[in-house]
Amino acid sequence: MFRHKKSDISNTNICVMKSDKKSDPKQKEVTIISEESFFKGNVTISGDIHVWGHIKGNVKVTEGTIHIMQGGKIEVEIEAPDMIIDGLVDGACLGNNLDILEHGELRGISRVSHM
Repeated sequence: MFRHKKSDISNTNICVMKSDKKSDPKQKEVTIISEESFFKGNVTISGDIHVWGHIKGNVKVTEGTIHIMQGGKIEVEIEAPDMIIDGLVDGACLGNNLDILEHGELRGISRVSHM
C-alpha cells in the first residue's frame, strides 16, 4: 500500500579531500572569497587569499599574496607583501610587489617597491 521511495543521490556532488601527508610548515593556507560573497569591514589574514567576490574595507595580508581575481572587487585599502590584480581595486595598494594583469584595474594610489 505505502511504498518507500528510494532516495536518488546520483545528482548530488560531494567532494571530500583528505591528506595523508603531514602538513608542510612552508606551505601557506589559501583563503577563497567566493564569487557571490560580500564582506564589509576590515580583514586580516596570514597566508594567501583569492578574492572572487566583493570586500568593502581594509584587507591586510601579513604573510602571503592577495589575488583579486577577474570579477573580484575590493574597495578601500590593501596592505600585503605581494598583490596580483585581475579584478577591480578602488582605493590604495601598499606593499612590496604589485602586478596588474590584463583585466585588472586600480582606481587609486599604489605605494609599492616593485610594479
